[in-house]
Amino acid sequence: MAEKLEAGGYGYGHAKNELLELMQAHFEPARQKRIELAGNIDYIHQVLQNGAAKARTVASTTMAEVRQKIGLKL
Repeated sequence: MAEKLEAGGYGYGHAKNELLELMQAHFEPARQKRIELAGNIDYIHQVLQNGAAKARTVASTTMAEVRQKIGLKL
């Protein structure tokens, strides 16, 4: 790109368009995955519920350890 700029006939507008095309191509798989997921809300809710359950398990264990170490008994 630097060579094209130095050679002339290629400006920042050209560079920006080229960069935009590269970015769009790079992110296209993620964009398609997002569209696919947006069409399956039940799956999204299930993934979120599973994640919350895992987080509760870890948090519960961690908090039990914290309570034990500071001598707080509930």
